Amino acid sequence: MGVSELARLDALEAFELLDTPPEPEFDRVAHLAARLFHAPVAVICLIDEHRLWFKAKVGTDLDQVPRASPFCSQAIVSPDIKVVLDARADPRFGAGDGPLGRYHFYAGAPLLAAGGEQVGTLFVLDRRSRPRFSEDDEAALADLAAIVSQQLEHRRRTLALERANQRTARTDAMMHTVADAATCEQALTGVLARLCDDHGAAAGYIWKLARPDHVLREVSRNPSSRVAMDEHFDLARTLGIRPGNSLAADAIMSGTPRAVRFAGVADLHRYPMVASAMRLGLLCQVIQPIQVSGERFAVTLSFDVDRTDLDQVLADIGSLVDTTALDRANDAVMITEELPHDQAGPRIAYVNSSFCRATGYSLKEVVGQSPRMLLGPDADHQTQGQFAQALQQWTPTRTEMQHSRKDGTRFWVEMDVTPIADDSGWQTHWISIQRDITDRRLADQTRKHRDASNRTLFEQSPMPTLVFHRHTLRFLDVNSAAVRQYGWTRPEFLSMTLPEVQTTDEQPAFGTLIAANHSTEIAGRIWTHLRADGSRIQVRVASHALTYAGEDAMMAVLQDVTEVEAAPILTRIEQLATE
Repeated sequence: MGVSELARLDALEAFELLDTPPEPEFDRVAHLAARLFHAPVAVICLIDEHRLWFKAKVGTDLDQVPRASPFCSQAIVSPDIKVVLDARADPRFGAGDGPLGRYHFYAGAPLLAAGGEQVGTLFVLDRRSRPRFSEDDEAALADLAAIVSQQLEHRRRTLALERANQRTARTDAMMHTVADAATCEQALTGVLARLCDDHGAAAGYIWKLARPDHVLREVSRNPSSRVAMDEHFDLARTLGIRPGNSLAADAIMSGTPRAVRFAGVADLHRYPMVASAMRLGLLCQVIQPIQVSGERFAVTLSFDVDRTDLDQVLADIGSLVDTTALDRANDAVMITEELPHDQAGPRIAYVNSSFCRATGYSLKEVVGQSPRMLLGPDADHQTQGQFAQALQQWTPTRTEMQHSRKDGTRFWVEMDVTPIADDSGWQTHWISIQRDITDRRLADQTRKHRDASNRTLFEQSPMPTLVFHRHTLRFLDVNSAAVRQYGWTRPEFLSMTLPEVQTTDEQPAFGTLIAANHSTEIAGRIWTHLRADGSRIQVRVASHALTYAGEDAMMAVLQDVTEVEAAPILTRIEQLATE
C-alpha cells in the first residue's frame, strides 16, 4: 500500500462515516442526481480499502460492492469525472462483471477531502447505453459532488470541534484537580480517578519507584475500581516488585510508556503481577511513567475488555498529565482564556484555593476579570511588555512580577506561563503557576545593599587588599591602595597570580597554609612581597575565605611593616658606628 493510499484512507477515516445510518443531507443529493440525469440509479459511495460502501443510494438494494472488480477499479476509482457511454463497447468492462455488470452507462465525479484525497464518488448508472453526456451535464455532476465534499468537510470540522471542546473540558477539569491538591500525592490521586473515569478502566493505580532499593511502592489506587485489588497489592508487597520482575518498574526505569496485552506476555513466571492481574479478569493495561520533583512514578490503567486503542489511551494520558503542575501542586494557579476579548486582555477562567489565599480574592471576585487587576499603579511596564510579547508568540515563558493583594499590599511572584492546546494544536487556554518569592527578593535586595556597602569599604580602605581564587591563586580583584603600594595597574593585577608578588622561597609555605585555610598561621608571620619595580616589602597578612562573584576565593588585607622590621637593624648599625 503506497503512501498516497494510506493518506487517502486516513482522510476517509476522519469523516467517521463508514457503516453509519442514512442521513437526509446525503440522501437528498442522491435523489437530485437521479432526477437531474434521468438515471434509475444514483449512489454516493465511500471508497474503503477493499470495498465501495454506499452512504446514500437510489434505485438499488446494494449496500456495497467489492473494489477489486474491473468496473469499480476502472470507472469508480477515478480522480476526474469519468463517463462510460456503453460499457459493452469498452474492452476494460466484461459483460455481467460483478454486481454492477448489468449497467451499461456510468457517469461519476470524485468526492475530495480538504487535502485533495479522493475518498469517494458520486455516480449515476443506467442499464441502457447513451449516445452522449454533455459538458453541462459533467459540470452539474461536478457541482453535486462538490456539495457532498463540502458536507463531508463540514462533518469533519464539526467532529473536530466537538472533540476539542471535550478535550478542553477534560483538560480544565484535570488542571483544576491538580491545582486544588495540597500535595503532589493528592494531585496524583485526583488525576488517576479522572483518567479511570475518562477511559473506563476497570482498575487504576500509581506506583512509586522507592530509593535506594528500587522497589515499587503503591502511592494510590482508584477507589471506584471494578476489580478487588487488595490481594494483588498484598502480592506486590510480599514479592518486593522491582525492575526485572515488574512491567511497571521496567517502564519507570526506561522512561518508556507501555501498552500491554497480558495474553502476549510469554514469561509469566518472570512477571508474577501479570499472572495475578489475569486471575482477576484483567486483559490489558497501559503504563505511563512520569517524574515529579525528582521522584519517578508510573500511572497504570488496567482493563477487563480487550481494548484496541491502547496506544491512543497512552497518548491521551501523556498529554493530560502535566508534570510541571503536579510538581507545584500547592502553588497558586490561574487559568485564563486563550484570546483577549478587549484591550483589557484575556479573562480569568479559574484560580485555585492557593491563589485565593495568596491574594485575598475569592474565586467569584476574579473569574471573568483581567489578570491586570493584580497589577498596581507602579507596575514595571518594561517587564509587562516583554511578557506580553512572549504570550503573543504562544511560547512558554517565566517572569518575575510584582502583584497587589486585595488589601493593597504588594508581593513578588515568579510566574511560569504555558499555553494549553487541543488535539488539533489550537491553543485554548493559558495556565499560570505562581510562586511567592517576596522573601527571596528581599534577601536579594539586602544582599545587593550589603555588597554595595562592602564594595565601598573595599575601595576606600587605606590597607592594600587582594582578592584571589583559593585554588588557582588568580587575582579576582584589588583595591586602589594595593595598586598604589605595588605599582601594578588593576588590569595588570587581574592578569597575574598571587605567586608573582611573592618570593620564590616563600611560595610553597604560603600555598600550603592557604589550601588548609590556616589564617592564624598566615597572620603570625612576616612575608616578603615583590613590587612592580623589583623592590621588596615586608607585610603582615590577615586573610579569610569568601565567595566572590560565585568563585571560591580568599581576601587578604596587607599591612606594610617594612620600616618596622628595619628599625632594629638601623639602630644596631648606628650603635656600631658610634663605638
